[in-house]
Amino acid sequence: MQNKFTGLLVFLFIVLLISFLGFLATTISVDNWYAELKKPDWTPSNWIFAPVWIVLYIMIALSGWLVWVQVGGDLDSTPMRVYALQLFCNAIWPWLFFAMHNTVIAFIDVSALLILIMVNMAVFWRYSPLASLLLFPYLIWTAFAMSINFVIALYDIFEGSLQ
Repeated sequence: MQNKFTGLLVFLFIVLLISFLGFLATTISVDNWYAELKKPDWTPSNWIFAPVWIVLYIMIALSGWLVWVQVGGDLDSTPMRVYALQLFCNAIWPWLFFAMHNTVIAFIDVSALLILIMVNMAVFWRYSPLASLLLFPYLIWTAFAMSINFVIALYDIFEGSLQ
């Protein structure tokens, strides 16, 4: 039982570290560059992103941990590899978008992330339906964020909003 609890803490730490690193990338330009961008009308206020992502990151950590327990702690298993890959895409998006101001590459990344979340859910379902379902809100929020990123990237390409 001790090992499972320690594992949960490690999953929470890793996912919340990714959240913190994303926060660092976001704060670089959220109040200046991002504030000046032309965004779609459905873009929510900035204050909503942090609480939503904190809840989602906790659910992502729990999901990964549940499957990690089911695979006997094997981090080299297919489910854990898929999980790590989607976390990597998640971790680099704020750096591509907010730090590098590359809305097009960020859109490509978030598109890959969306696909990887679906693959992750499918792979996790075999081990833990609950773990798979815990990723569903993450899938929906990522699709929503992807739609915002898409429109911003289009504005960027066709109207030169980054100049």
